[in-house]
Parts: sequence; C-alpha cells; structure tokens
Amino acid sequence: MADYIYVLERGRIVEHGTHQELLERNGSYAKLYLAQAASYQV
Repeated sequence: MADYIYVLERGRIVEHGTHQELLERNGSYAKLYLAQAASYQV
C-alpha cells in the first residue's frame, strides 16, 4: 500500500504516479503488475 510509486530501471526513475495512474499509462509498472496479478486469477 503506497500513496505514490516510483519505478526504477537500471537505477533511473522511468515512471512515477499512483497505482491507477501507472496502470493507465500501460508502461513497465502495468506490465509487471498484470503479469503478477495473472497468477492470482482463476
């Protein structure tokens, strides 16, 4: 549970925002989150 999220790649900030904002951007965060969430869905 975080108010604001920073996504790092190779030591650099590549994305930042709320969970919802990052999902809507469909960037690195969204791809990682959706890949992880897929394993919880039946």
